Amino acid sequence: MYDDDAEIGPTMNILNRNHPFLVEGLLGLAIGTGCMTSLRVGLLGISEVLFAVFVILNIPLLLSNNMAKNVLHGTALLYMFLTVFLILPIVSISVFYLADLNSNLEYVFSFWLAFIILFIVHKLFFLGQLNLPLVFFIATILFLTLNVLAFVMNPPSIGERFLGFSDNPNQVMFFASILILLNSMFLSGTRKVLLILGCISIGLLSLSDAFGLFIVSSATVWFYLNVFLMKSKAIGISAKILISLVPLIIFMPVAHSMGLIEILNLLWIESDEGNSRVSLLRNGFLVTLDYPFFGLGAGSFSGEHGPYGGREAHNTFIDLSMQFGIFFAAFVYFVFARSVLVLLRSREIFTASILIAFLIVSQFHFFGRHFIFWILFAVLFSIQFFPKIREVRA
Repeated sequence: MYDDDAEIGPTMNILNRNHPFLVEGLLGLAIGTGCMTSLRVGLLGISEVLFAVFVILNIPLLLSNNMAKNVLHGTALLYMFLTVFLILPIVSISVFYLADLNSNLEYVFSFWLAFIILFIVHKLFFLGQLNLPLVFFIATILFLTLNVLAFVMNPPSIGERFLGFSDNPNQVMFFASILILLNSMFLSGTRKVLLILGCISIGLLSLSDAFGLFIVSSATVWFYLNVFLMKSKAIGISAKILISLVPLIIFMPVAHSMGLIEILNLLWIESDEGNSRVSLLRNGFLVTLDYPFFGLGAGSFSGEHGPYGGREAHNTFIDLSMQFGIFFAAFVYFVFARSVLVLLRSREIFTASILIAFLIVSQFHFFGRHFIFWILFAVLFSIQFFPKIREVRA
């Protein structure tokens, strides 16, 4: 899909840009304040306003010149544009007026803004004019500062889940996990370690079962990738399989003796939606089977007791499928999956492990309503075609 020798635009240093704040500064501030959902009025909050300003100031850049590198690149961009800006509103309006379902036309505008941001970020990538290490450094510092401030102002009691300035502790978990991923991709050295540790600390305060799954999955995947990608002529595939079985051999009797299986089962039943998540997932899948090509537009269409119950599936792939169609959801996850391969080819096992863990956790929550999810997608989509841009790290 990409060519390592591809020509890209000149990489512009922040110090010699005339208006760097209009790009890195605004984007970093908008991402960092994204967790402040409790301060929203309707769909509008501080982050949404900053994103809107970022879009307005960078629209001339987006409209300038053709940004397709080749036919495949152009086809992918056209597919996203038609799906979001043509098919989504037509389907959403039709379902809203013709069917008694939980459509939400406000989210059409939210998706439009998300994808305009996506296209601008991708265009800046195309031109080599985006200092992503700086963007995510600003965003993470602001995210940590806001949450430390919220903790000092209103410290949670023992056993209470930390909200920060968010409506839901799972939003704290989501931003913490995605910033860990982005920092692992674009920062290096002590700065990277400290910011990731800070995000882990904030994520743990949320007491989110999903964040625990994210951390455990990251560590587990990292271990197995290191075992199977180990470059050693003395250790063959049979030995690697045996090594990989050691943790399981140790864990199973320990888990049985300590009653961990029963504890995990209780945690699953009591966490968030509990067993209803299985019903939401199954019924969301049934909705997808009914409308596989273009979905039902913006809204929530799963249900605990059956399809079309006005609930999200709490699964990013299924929720995207219900709203955009299964082909668009498959396209999004194809980009994620191929990005894992790109990272593994570069021997970036740590980042690949975090990305895989993020994809696992995305099967238990719908992340597509947040702008930062589509910024992550823009970055991963971009490196398929312009991988050399990631060579510059902070």
